[in-house]
Amino acid sequence: MRVRRLNRVELLLPAEDIPDAAQVFNDALGGHLPEPEDLDDVKVRTTTDFAMGIELFGPLDDTSPLAGVFDRKPRRGSIGPIVWEVEDLDATRAFVESQGYGVVYEFGSPGQRQIHLDEDQLFGFGLTFTEQSGEDAGSPMSFGAKFQRVELMVDGEHIESAREAFAELLGASFSPTRHYPGPDILSSTDDFVGLELLAPASATSQIAPLFQAKGRGGIGPLVWKVDDLDEATKAIVERGYGIQYEFGEPGGRQVHFDAEQFFGFGVTITERELGQHL
Repeated sequence: MRVRRLNRVELLLPAEDIPDAAQVFNDALGGHLPEPEDLDDVKVRTTTDFAMGIELFGPLDDTSPLAGVFDRKPRRGSIGPIVWEVEDLDATRAFVESQGYGVVYEFGSPGQRQIHLDEDQLFGFGLTFTEQSGEDAGSPMSFGAKFQRVELMVDGEHIESAREAFAELLGASFSPTRHYPGPDILSSTDDFVGLELLAPASATSQIAPLFQAKGRGGIGPLVWKVDDLDEATKAIVERGYGIQYEFGEPGGRQVHFDAEQFFGFGVTITERELGQHL
């Protein structure tokens, strides 16, 4: 099996934060998240920009099926499902179940159906497959920005198991796991499916505190590729967003912005081309 493309990453927030968060992402990155919509039938507030590659969503009130989600996840910086498009949803479901993975629920009308897998089997991450296409939907972002990847944090002992599971389910071809001694992290990436698996290599790793704070199913930065990194960085800083750190050699540089200004989500822009490993 091989997925067709990454559709979107769903970012979980309290409903009251979603309008302001949408404004921040639009302002900083030139996105086009629309006015949030309240879905009364499922008690969810949501807004999606397929060109940006993200959806913001959260429980509308205490009667929502998602009402208890923040009892087990941080109220800021938490991820919901990661959604990939497939050619044949029924064939995908048959394959997934034949490999021993459970489908928690299926929903949506014909042409927009989705199946959601059991996150307990997938290191705390909710994988969703859809027959809906988000390709060419929405308006382009500023700076020629395109969503490149989301960094999924796993325990160092399980990064190889995660690589195997995601490769099997997505048809991914992850780069060999590499140890970066400076920050003391383990990393493996497949830009085609839009994922980087990231793990602290030891208890003293630079990302160990973040991993502990976010827990199972936590994410690192969301990464967008831009045409001109210096121009994009200058514009975003002029809009009032602070740089937390910069790193990388020419051709692979990245700039990471203060997650607190983005409702707990790490936002990174990079000049690195797809398929070019750090």
